[in-house]
Amino acid sequence: MKISLGLLASAMGNRSRSEEDLATILYAHSMIRSAPLTESYSKSLRSVGSFSLDTLRALDAERGALDAADIAAIARNMTDPHSTGNERAVCASEYPDFDGRCNHESNAGQPMNHYGRILPAEYCGRSGAPRCSSAGSGLPNPRDLSLYLKRIANQKVNDKTTHFLNIAGHLNKFITHTLVQTPDRSSSGRCSCAFSEHCVNWNVSDDPVFAGVNCMFITRSAVTVIDQDGEVVPEQLNQLTGTIQAGNIYGFSELHARALRLPGSPFLETQDHTHGIYIPSTAQIDAKDSEFRQFTRRFRLPDGLNERNYQPMFSGDNRVLENPILGSWHILYHRLHNLIAQQIIDADSSLDMDFVFNEARKFNIAIMQKMVYEEMVPALFGSSLDKFDNGSLRASDSPIDQSKDRTGPVIFNEFAAAAFRYGHSQQPQTIVTKDIRYREQSVDPVKENFFDPHVLIQQGPGAICRGAATLQGLQTGPAFGDSVLHNLFKPATGDFGIDLFAINIARGRDHGLAPHQKYLKEFQNDPECRNLYNGWGGMRPEWNRMVQEQYRNKAEDVDLYIGLLMEEHVAGASIGPTGLCIIGKQFKTLKTQDRWFYENREFWNNDAKFEQVKKLDLATIMCLAFGDTDKVPDMPFIADGFRLDGKTRKMVSCSGLRNRLDLSDQYGEPETTTEEPTEPPTEPPTEPPTEPPTEPPTEPPTEPPTDAPTDAPTKRPDEEPICDFDPEERIVDCSNRKFDSFSLELMAQRLHITHAYPVDVRVHGGVERRQVKSDAVRTIIFSGNPGLKNSDKATFFRAMREFHFCRTLDIR
Repeated sequence: MKISLGLLASAMGNRSRSEEDLATILYAHSMIRSAPLTESYSKSLRSVGSFSLDTLRALDAERGALDAADIAAIARNMTDPHSTGNERAVCASEYPDFDGRCNHESNAGQPMNHYGRILPAEYCGRSGAPRCSSAGSGLPNPRDLSLYLKRIANQKVNDKTTHFLNIAGHLNKFITHTLVQTPDRSSSGRCSCAFSEHCVNWNVSDDPVFAGVNCMFITRSAVTVIDQDGEVVPEQLNQLTGTIQAGNIYGFSELHARALRLPGSPFLETQDHTHGIYIPSTAQIDAKDSEFRQFTRRFRLPDGLNERNYQPMFSGDNRVLENPILGSWHILYHRLHNLIAQQIIDADSSLDMDFVFNEARKFNIAIMQKMVYEEMVPALFGSSLDKFDNGSLRASDSPIDQSKDRTGPVIFNEFAAAAFRYGHSQQPQTIVTKDIRYREQSVDPVKENFFDPHVLIQQGPGAICRGAATLQGLQTGPAFGDSVLHNLFKPATGDFGIDLFAINIARGRDHGLAPHQKYLKEFQNDPECRNLYNGWGGMRPEWNRMVQEQYRNKAEDVDLYIGLLMEEHVAGASIGPTGLCIIGKQFKTLKTQDRWFYENREFWNNDAKFEQVKKLDLATIMCLAFGDTDKVPDMPFIADGFRLDGKTRKMVSCSGLRNRLDLSDQYGEPETTTEEPTEPPTEPPTEPPTEPPTEPPTEPPTEPPTDAPTDAPTKRPDEEPICDFDPEERIVDCSNRKFDSFSLELMAQRLHITHAYPVDVRVHGGVERRQVKSDAVRTIIFSGNPGLKNSDKATFFRAMREFHFCRTLDIR
């Protein structure tokens, strides 16, 4: 929503409104749309945007020799700042890359990929204008539609799920912010009430709330171009990875993660507050390195919303303080990372700090994914979960093998721009906090708390989450609450904000989403979704009246988003069958196509870690992260009295939950009592008898007296020797290093615990530190290591035996 303040003031024409209020709304909306990208990704976005718009303008002219596939390929290369032609990145790590590289050979799972589609895009004409009616005319005014539905539809209290789940501020939005963020176009075009190819605007000159305002509008989404059945078609871009890999906590680049990490440790940066540790301030991050300012500048809070001038907070996603409950989710997972890292260190203080950080992050990712699939998705689908694709979204009790034919993760445009916005209509009017005994502590209007951290700082994340987990919002439906219907991003000194419902309607048209009826007809015969329609009650009673009065009696023109909200809910679920189908398809795709999914066997190097994650649920991590909490609801997303899988929720004590996180067995010292008695007797009898006659008599008299006192492993070396790895030949080259008994013992322990080892890999003209799986190594070279002569040979061979498929060992 990037527009000129002068033009905006002219367009809105509200005498009672200052330019500062207008600037506040503009800036808040820009934060929603502008991810904290690295400079390379920002340049890619600008390049592909300009190329795509130029291409679309020229569609009616001669395109020369290039066909649709050629044009799409050019655009695709522009969105990959790491592109090296057909060369692929080296993917030896057992940890997910922050920017999603190595998720799939197609580059799926990286930022700047375009959205996928369930049904083909429907724009108004070849140049990608927003969707119009089937007759080619305009569609109903978005603001007129939102006010009309508010007037005719009844609002009901949500009796199935709690405020903690609702998308408008809580878990769904938190998960959205690790999956999607669509950028605005970066062209020089400016929006006003006049027509512009860069904008979608609508008249509000006679609006009952927005007095004196002539029009409202959105800046259109940035696009690339794709080949759709031989035609060049615009497709919107996703600035994020489109995977649930906790990018909202760690960032979407290695540099962003480095900004968040406490130097020299496995912990994330924090700041102290009255209610415990919080995520760091942008000032803390700026003080570390000026290079980090390319990220922190995206976190500056709008002055008109943050009227008390609190310091902005820094996390993986710049929408972190959009509302207090969302900020609380960030603090919860931020604290959880540090708790996990501390447990690993407590189990074995000798472990490498990078290893501990990566292990803690991997656990955090798995815990987040488990919460989504084992708590959030079941809460949304209710008793109808098994109706989607014969229950394929149900959790597995043991690791599963991922298909070798996967095509890589993708986010569907219908999911991002329509279906997963279902909960915007559930937004209540207040934020309630509760004390340790669940007594009401404070009540604050939602409309006064957008991008304002006051409640979060004054009341604390524990009190906010206790309140959200014990209150119900509104049922999903076509009538929005006033907090987002009239007051989204309302400045502290303003009379109103903007209309989220109208924005969602306009955004669906901007993205060329096909009308609702096409999805309804398609899904009723879809093998994955058709059972959702069995026994379904059809459209809401207001449907026919709305179609007649707003869409000229043409049901085939109704917007997808409107249609989804107008469906009667599936039995036991929180939305209708078409919305459930889109959401189900999306989460099935993420489950089966993401390389780094927590149920995949290759995600873990041993089943014990998988089993540890299975012991943790949201109730447990609330107890772990919020020390001021003594008891929690065992199903925080489920409303009181609602039965899910035969259970109703109850309050449980944290004392019985906090000990569920115990990593001592996974990372404690490896057992040697069973290994040493059996293995040394087999090695020494074979090795020493052959070597002493030749080597020991000549070398020990000269070498040990000088080397032994200095090389004895009495303390950890300042710099651990790191080997090189050739992924093509699968060679670990440890030549000319300073390996000794201590570093070999560290190698043996690391391999025994993690089945991986840190190596340097030459890639893109440089060197990257990665983790290579022990089973991937075929040859190990240890030439030029004088310290090996005096090292413990039993330790050496114990380390080498961890490389199970190594065929050649060169120790010249």
